[in-house]
Amino acid sequence: MSIAIYDHGLHFIGGGQKYVATIASLLQNEFDITFIANKPVAVSDLESWYGLNLSGCKIKILPLAFYEKRGMQCIDSSIIVEDMENPFDEIARESKNYDIFINANQLEKVKPLSPISIFFCHFPNTFRNRHFAVDDYTFIIANSQFTVKWLEKRWNLQPTFMLYPPVEIATVKVPKEKIILAVGQFEAGGTKKQIELIKAFRSLLGDYPEEFQGWRLILAGSSIPKNPYLKTVQNLLKQDSRAIELKVNADFDEVKSLYAKASIFWHGCGLGEVNPQRFEHFGMATVEAMQNSCAPIVFNGGGQPEIVEHGRSGFLFNTVEETVPAFTSTNC
Repeated sequence: MSIAIYDHGLHFIGGGQKYVATIASLLQNEFDITFIANKPVAVSDLESWYGLNLSGCKIKILPLAFYEKRGMQCIDSSIIVEDMENPFDEIARESKNYDIFINANQLEKVKPLSPISIFFCHFPNTFRNRHFAVDDYTFIIANSQFTVKWLEKRWNLQPTFMLYPPVEIATVKVPKEKIILAVGQFEAGGTKKQIELIKAFRSLLGDYPEEFQGWRLILAGSSIPKNPYLKTVQNLLKQDSRAIELKVNADFDEVKSLYAKASIFWHGCGLGEVNPQRFEHFGMATVEAMQNSCAPIVFNGGGQPEIVEHGRSGFLFNTVEETVPAFTSTNC
């Protein structure tokens, strides 16, 4: 049987992409698997980014004219409004060529035309509109209880079932170092809060010089080319890069090494936000860190409370000020 896996963000390194690439790696010996992408990306890229063997998979690139004409790196479905033609009809037509079509990244405007279809929802980012097609899928899979709740609220849909993302990045045990690690995309909208973490870390260094003597903050994550948010982060560090390092587009082995050496994992996604879309919908990086014995200090929102039990397996915070006792508890 043939399976098509469509991900409009496949050309970026991300948790959702790792989620579905892991599934493909497990199914490739039993099915004929083709990844469908809208921007150039190779199987070798996915293997390097996620540490997987995908030798049995193929990739088909289908550029979307609407986004190509505008030079857009990100395929944003929310800009397609009621009176526009649906640029994703090309993906729908392609889906007819496979036994199973998997919409891997919740693009709600792709109508499935295969005999069996699966819609992976990491979060219902948009609202129902003229081109809404999620009702047509055979199965809907949510990645967390947080997402299940918002599927019901925004789309009035129940998932077929909830499937937490597969996470396996355990490393060889090495001595821990005085490293506070933050892993997350340098998204153009700044949802992973790298700037807030930098400013908070500088304040901690200034307010608690003895406690934080010798500690480093390392920010690792992927980025699109010419990313204005990343440029702002880099300019911020030009002013004062003391004890702070950036690891942009680090490969899988380097990220594994960072997890192995880091003592604390720090994640601020959702900090200061009211829009649930800008929370961490699950938190694969948090689980990866915990697999490697990093003490997690993460924002108390989204899917993070499903992972971290405050005071027992890690620490949840609502404000930057609440991170101070957490760091103290982890013996900074």
